[in-house]
Amino acid sequence: MIRFTLGLITCLPFLAVAQTDYVNIPAPERSKEAYLRQPGDYPPSIHSQENRETPRGSIEVFDWNDSEVYPTTTRQYWIYTPAQYDPSSPTPAIVFQDGHSFIREDRNLRANLVMDSLIHQGLMPPTIGIFVNPGQRPPLPDEGKAPPNPNLPLNRRIEYDSTNTDYAKFLLNEIIPAVRAQRNLSSDPSDWAIVGNSSGGMAAFKVAWQHPDVFGKVMVHNGSFVDLLGGHVVPDWVRKSEPKPLRISLTSGPFDLLNEYGSWWDANRELASELAAKGYDLRAFWGDSAHNPTFAGATLSETLRWIWRDHPYVLSQSISARSPSETVFVQIPAPAMPQSYEKKPAAYSRAPGDYPIALEARKVPSTPAGTFKPYSIAESSIYPGATQEAWLYVPDQYDAKQGAGLAVFMDGRGFCSEKSRFQAPTVFDNLIAAGDMPPTIALFIEAGDYPAEQRPFPRPISPKPKQASNRRVEYDSIDDRFSRFLTEEVMPQIAAKFSLSTDPKRHVLIGNSSGGSCAFTAAWHRPDVFGNVVSHIGSFTAIRGAHHYPQIIRDSEPRPLRIFLLSGVNDQISVFGDWWQANLSLARELEAKRYDLKTVWGDGGHDSRHAAAVFPETLRWIFRDWK
Repeated sequence: MIRFTLGLITCLPFLAVAQTDYVNIPAPERSKEAYLRQPGDYPPSIHSQENRETPRGSIEVFDWNDSEVYPTTTRQYWIYTPAQYDPSSPTPAIVFQDGHSFIREDRNLRANLVMDSLIHQGLMPPTIGIFVNPGQRPPLPDEGKAPPNPNLPLNRRIEYDSTNTDYAKFLLNEIIPAVRAQRNLSSDPSDWAIVGNSSGGMAAFKVAWQHPDVFGKVMVHNGSFVDLLGGHVVPDWVRKSEPKPLRISLTSGPFDLLNEYGSWWDANRELASELAAKGYDLRAFWGDSAHNPTFAGATLSETLRWIWRDHPYVLSQSISARSPSETVFVQIPAPAMPQSYEKKPAAYSRAPGDYPIALEARKVPSTPAGTFKPYSIAESSIYPGATQEAWLYVPDQYDAKQGAGLAVFMDGRGFCSEKSRFQAPTVFDNLIAAGDMPPTIALFIEAGDYPAEQRPFPRPISPKPKQASNRRVEYDSIDDRFSRFLTEEVMPQIAAKFSLSTDPKRHVLIGNSSGGSCAFTAAWHRPDVFGNVVSHIGSFTAIRGAHHYPQIIRDSEPRPLRIFLLSGVNDQISVFGDWWQANLSLARELEAKRYDLKTVWGDGGHDSRHAAAVFPETLRWIFRDWK
């Protein structure tokens, strides 16, 4: 993503515009009218609420007043021990900076309760929490260019914001050994995470950077990668170094802190860009809160789930589908960063569904262009008498010796016409040239049509007047006919002229609305051929049976599919059902079955604006490990 965007900005002045950033907000009420959004209005996570059915871990507090690394400082630290702790087994651990702020009952982080809930549900392993406060000390005659906040422990700035190794030495040589003396802690870096907000986030990142042999996971909220005591150099660390075995989560937003030391939003985006360019296991999840832990608290459970998603303990657990009462976050374009920082930013107006055209949908003269021509589909024996209009894209980088991937777009015209917001052939040109996806042939196919006198079905289940007459049969049925049509008739026809890969991970089915549910159905029946699904505003409703998929998934063994789902709060509601709720239900069951799943929710309606805006990122996610 970032490599391509920066390349455009560097090489092509006429495209010297920033790629759209997105923030995540709680799903607004259904409405086609503009709504006001108060930045930072995030509800607490349901996992941070006390639940009598959830076993509670214990918390013990300790003093640490004889530090060798930071003499004259005093501090406290807390050890959280989950109810499921087994002293005979080495246990994962998380180290929290500004420790007390994460366990205060009157704040919204309440990390101990979140950990209680996630461990109980099998969503993270039983984990020791180490909550460490920064050191307090007497004031110095000269506190330097960035004096400490008098409302916080005075040694915090020195410990957290400096770029030296002292704080790492303090944790590794003093605090962690003290905890090891009382708890059986794992020595595997993949079992260790380190967390912090603001300058605590800077501290967490630098310690993991200096010691990836100890910490394999980093969670940073509103990280202070600015020029307090040198944190602005962190992106250079990443740029100039070989990748390290770290999994990293970053949060920030356009209303984050802005002062003489720098812009926290810009600094975090720059760091995310460098991490992405180096191929790190990265989650950059932006919000619109000010410089406070509101967004961090609302999303802490999501962040912990992401950090621990493939831990052996988690994978060994049978988990339930996500509760419908959990907050659903939708993605909207980031509002403009204010000229000055406000602790309570002013509300901004948002028109639902207002998503921009992706930068990668614009032609770049220096980018090799593939061929794009009308394509004739042979007469079908599976859908006799129906004719399908189609177009075929072949990338300039196609090599018969290598074998190309195949992307099949249902309702293909909507993805490739001159009026399309997707401009899929151009996006393919740009992403393939950037190395963000493999050389892939694309078939843009319309649903089959019959002469008007042969329209086979009466209303209300007949296609709309402007739709192909066989669309309901091909796209909304959940039997295997369409997958057979593709694998037995269409693909052999293409393979007669072009070399296609035999790897299902190289093939993707893509569609909007009923085309999206059709993509899912075809891959469901033939995961041995199609390993990837992209469904935008998919019709998983009671048209011809797709509303049964949540139950089908629940009752079936997982299939080797990578699935992208997109819908929005203003998606369609009709006699057949509620598209928004149907997509949420499908996603919950796929997640519970541990599918390789990405969901992107928005505030748009039953149209392609949001899907087209994020389409390049969708393809990057689908093909993220193709090399």
